[in-house]
Amino acid sequence: MNRFCRGIILCVARSLWRVVLLFSILLPATCYLPAAIFAQTPTVNIVGPTVVTPAVPGVNVLNASGGAVIIYPGSQKVDVNAHVGEFKVSIAGLASPNASVILKDEKNQFLASTVADSAGGFGFAEVNVKNGFSGFCLEQIDFKRLGESAGCLNFEPIQKSEEFREVYVPPTIGLYKTQINANDEALIYGYSMPEAQVNVKIKANQTVDVAADKGGYYEYEFDKVPAGTYELESRGKYQNKDSLEPKKSAKLVARSSGDQLVTRAEEIGKTISDLLTTSIFGFLMLLFFLLIIIIFLIILLKRGGMAYLADKLKPRHPLHHDWLLEFIMNSN
Repeated sequence: MNRFCRGIILCVARSLWRVVLLFSILLPATCYLPAAIFAQTPTVNIVGPTVVTPAVPGVNVLNASGGAVIIYPGSQKVDVNAHVGEFKVSIAGLASPNASVILKDEKNQFLASTVADSAGGFGFAEVNVKNGFSGFCLEQIDFKRLGESAGCLNFEPIQKSEEFREVYVPPTIGLYKTQINANDEALIYGYSMPEAQVNVKIKANQTVDVAADKGGYYEYEFDKVPAGTYELESRGKYQNKDSLEPKKSAKLVARSSGDQLVTRAEEIGKTISDLLTTSIFGFLMLLFFLLIIIIFLIILLKRGGMAYLADKLKPRHPLHHDWLLEFIMNSN
């Protein structure tokens, strides 16, 4: 029996030692592998009938429709779509001061981008579109990157060049913290037109009105948030002009007590896992524990080791005066 147990322990010890050697060989290689993969030269595909100048990283590329595309180096494959527009569309609208505004068509294809002026106004002049163009979406990110928003306008397919005016993009909306504990406070904020009226939708039957300041900034403190998940939306009203319906929302999660415990346990587990798998210190700690196990198994393989362990694990019937007998034997 002892020989059988020793054989099993010896096999386990040898396996652990091989794992240690394998880790020590593979870890340096895996540290450099991602860098080698992501250092590959990017591929640029030109899609559609067009004439394009050579794509040089960081240089403007002009297509046949007169649009400019900037190509940057990176690991992602870049597709540049270009075609000649049949009609031209001009758009003038309202967003928030110095916001970045992106124009997309009804198929979510990028058309153009611009930056709003200090008063929140923006415009797109003579953007090339195809016959049958029937809608567009405007996305904005406020200049402090606190939040974002989007709104769309649909209409009958155009048969000629068109102009659209006073298109009001919904106020941006963001959160100081996207995850909080139940009954804590959530800070909701964003930007719109200066001194606009902003309506923040908390849930289906709960909204709140907030006034933007002269810089277009607004905020709302949502006190004692009940546990749950909220999709927050914002709408604006500026000089009797309503904003487009919002197409983007900010997600707020208020964790219950049980969710807090689960989240905390997951964070601790992730921290330990990252420590053991992504750092030299963690790798050394893993080797240390494996070596301790191997040393322990080697000690058990020594003569008398198994007998000593079996003797300690053997069930006994303790006497009432065991402490006295032990004291007398130690005294002798």
